[in-house]
Amino acid sequence: ENILHLPEIDGVLLGSDWGSQRGLLMSPSVWQDMIRPGEQKEYDLVHAYGKHVWVHSCGDISAIIPSLVEMGLDVLNPVQPEAMEIGKLKRDYGARLAFWGGISTQQTLPFGTPDGVRSDARGVRDVMSVNGGYIFAPSQSIQDDVPLENLMALLEVAREIPG
Repeated sequence: ENILHLPEIDGVLLGSDWGSQRGLLMSPSVWQDMIRPGEQKEYDLVHAYGKHVWVHSCGDISAIIPSLVEMGLDVLNPVQPEAMEIGKLKRDYGARLAFWGGISTQQTLPFGTPDGVRSDARGVRDVMSVNGGYIFAPSQSIQDDVPLENLMALLEVAREIPG
């Protein structure tokens, strides 16, 4: 509440890692009973100030995405292609939810070639940006195992104006 009144703030990123790359870290029913009520209070508070709710949760949290949308989530971060199928996310929730991420920091960026990075980044951008609702970004923070050439290739695609 101390910052939500500031006009410079468009949204609040809440950090809640609920998933592994194979699914939720708990059963969906445990999440509904123990996590959702507190999250809903935070979402309601942020929305009461006219701000957007952004959530960071790694891994495959597809089992609770319908609940997150119902609760009023505006932006989901990260979108990890190793954990969730990004095209399915966009098809199923793209009209009600914005996505942030999707470019692999586990495979493409550290181990790909610059051409592979450009190809993957364009592919993710083209799928996720249909009808808006996409923030072009890697799925996680870029680590020091990413070659400079691959970082430059990613930045090249980020600067492109899709045709």
